[in-house]
Amino acid sequence: MQKGFSLVELLIVSLLGSLLLLAASQGLATLVKHQKNQSELLRLAERSNLAEVALKKAIYEAQNIFIAGEATSNYPDFTEKNTLLGYPKTSKVSFNQFTSSDWMLLSQGKSIKKRYLFHLDKKTYGYGLAFQDFGKDNPRSDTLVNQVELVRFKFFCEEAQAWIRGNQVSSCKKVTGASFALLLASSQALEKKQSAQVVLWGEKLALPTDGIYRQLVSATVHLMDKPL
Repeated sequence: MQKGFSLVELLIVSLLGSLLLLAASQGLATLVKHQKNQSELLRLAERSNLAEVALKKAIYEAQNIFIAGEATSNYPDFTEKNTLLGYPKTSKVSFNQFTSSDWMLLSQGKSIKKRYLFHLDKKTYGYGLAFQDFGKDNPRSDTLVNQVELVRFKFFCEEAQAWIRGNQVSSCKKVTGASFALLLASSQALEKKQSAQVVLWGEKLALPTDGIYRQLVSATVHLMDKPL
């Protein structure tokens, strides 16, 4: 006569099965979390590349940098301020701008009607690098790249043979190049470790301790036919 399993044996088998199931679940959860982190890092890299390419193209094709502005508060400060464009001097055109970031207005081609404004602001669906085309009949500021937290600009003044900040652009007769730096943030907290601060052009930026991963992108571009 064949004997069945005893109660102790069944309990042991059940316990082993539970342990194996738990280990498999934990392994699966770790894998899913890793994949989410990797996907988020890929999206962050894509946004970084898009912002870099867009600014490089716009600056390279610019005929002139009309006017620019500097941050009026330290990062991280996402307070929005209604800023007067100041070009032309009689213009009353204004735009929303993060007080912790720089902005610039440039023109493309020989026609000054093609004017483009780059700045940071917040929309109903998020915040990021905004782009406004004044060449359109009804200019509207649209978010070009999401999750951009900070932007810095500096410009090369030909007659001074020196790099200047945004508030000095209007007094420079010939800007031949520009450098920009962008700080982009992941849309969710990641396990990837990061330094407590970054140094940008001698400026120390303390990063928030919120688990969000941040990536710094910078480049230097000369205006078309205006070598540095």
